[in-house]
Amino acid sequence: MFVESYCGVLPPQADARPPSLTTLDTGTGLPVSTPSPSPSVYSCDFEAGLCTFTQATDDGFDWTRNSGETTSTYTGPATDHTLGTAVGYYIYTEASNNFNNVARLESALIPASMGKMCAQFWYHMWGADMGTLSVYAKVGSTLGPVLWSRSGSLSRKWYNAQVEFIPTTDYKFVFEGVTGTNFDSDIALDDIFITNGDCPGFHTCGFEDSSLCGYAQDTTDDFDWSWTSGSTATPYTGPSVDVTMGTAYGHYVYINAAMQQPGKTARLLTPYFNPATTGETEFCWTFFYHMFGDQMGALSVMLCRLPSGV
Repeated sequence: MFVESYCGVLPPQADARPPSLTTLDTGTGLPVSTPSPSPSVYSCDFEAGLCTFTQATDDGFDWTRNSGETTSTYTGPATDHTLGTAVGYYIYTEASNNFNNVARLESALIPASMGKMCAQFWYHMWGADMGTLSVYAKVGSTLGPVLWSRSGSLSRKWYNAQVEFIPTTDYKFVFEGVTGTNFDSDIALDDIFITNGDCPGFHTCGFEDSSLCGYAQDTTDDFDWSWTSGSTATPYTGPSVDVTMGTAYGHYVYINAAMQQPGKTARLLTPYFNPATTGETEFCWTFFYHMFGDQMGALSVMLCRLPSGV
């Protein structure tokens, strides 16, 4: 259990609060200097070009490599993600004169024999007329199904995403940016790391889907957690935006205290996790929490073993 004290969080290693305001906000609570995965031939931080990535030939225009702000106002990042400065490089879709247009970036061909792959990347989508960023697994000339997609404007910060894919034939990861209806829809990418195996966040969940990523309501408690976006129905308590997107459109889970008696409990269960299957002995579980209200209760994290004792 994590215990909140006046001095901080106990144990100290459980303190996973967002960085101070002097650190560039990445949108996930991670500072820009957070160590990245070991690079591979399929990875790129864009500091020295496009690495092994190539511009697609079946789209409408190309991604642009850039440092500092984009040429358009009120859209795009102010810095890259790798260095967190205006001299670091990233790539973006220049929306000026490219309204409702498509730009695709392709990875090198990845053999199916490599098995499960994880594509991690940082993206930036800030602008009133923001379009859509999607990731595909392209086989031959067929783009294939969407593996991941985001649409609409977020806060002016870098966000992290992870995509896992198990192939049946050789393929390429494709990053597709679709601009919006006006110039203020520049989409940016940085620090793409494509590595073999599972993505680091085994049970990562931003609660953007109503399925709750496999999390389940405990049937032995008093009431359920609720899934929502924006402000809660009760005034003077709860958040106004989520953490994942930083907007009123992003989702989160919360307990609705209305009509509940004091001391009532709601529990949310993670998917079953067996450390023995990972080969690891130490794990870190991080989360963001919001507790604002005049008569606030308590939030606790507990470890629950299966009835079998596992």
